[in-house]
Amino acid sequence: MATARALVLPGVGAFGDGMASLRDGRLVEPILAHAQSGRPLLGICLGMQLLADLGTEHGAFQGLGLIPGTVLRLDPPDPEQRVPNTGWCDTSVVRPEGPVPGDGGCFYFVHSYHVFGDPDHIQASTDIGGQYVAAAVAKDNVWGVQFHPEKSQDDGLAVMEHFLARVEQGVHA
Repeated sequence: MATARALVLPGVGAFGDGMASLRDGRLVEPILAHAQSGRPLLGICLGMQLLADLGTEHGAFQGLGLIPGTVLRLDPPDPEQRVPNTGWCDTSVVRPEGPVPGDGGCFYFVHSYHVFGDPDHIQASTDIGGQYVAAAVAKDNVWGVQFHPEKSQDDGLAVMEHFLARVEQGVHA
């Protein structure tokens, strides 16, 4: 990991278990060192949530602290909106620099929790039953997406190509 040009932190599952797995695998320090080096890091789904300061799924758990924020349970105002949110959601880019290129896209989500944090680090958002949540975050070389690009067809491929193009150019994400 010390010589990797970029790092992808995937994940499916609960926040506390995810952090425990990183600690048990002695991966927390190498991930933090990678991010602090300025090399690109992309968190996907739970991987994005683990970038935050704190997770509240099944208790309170310290995250990696790379993106300021807290991971909270989805609480859509529309009582017909079910949680977990599973399926295709349109996203809107709210600031240009980050993982979602262009004006946004339609991506596949599977989640019950979301990153709530500093609006300056939210790069794209989506509407979950009247609750606007972060679909993508970005802070310097650290990017995250709540959706699954690998399940999101052309728009998901565009996200991965965008990330890889930055890596290939030697530009910090």
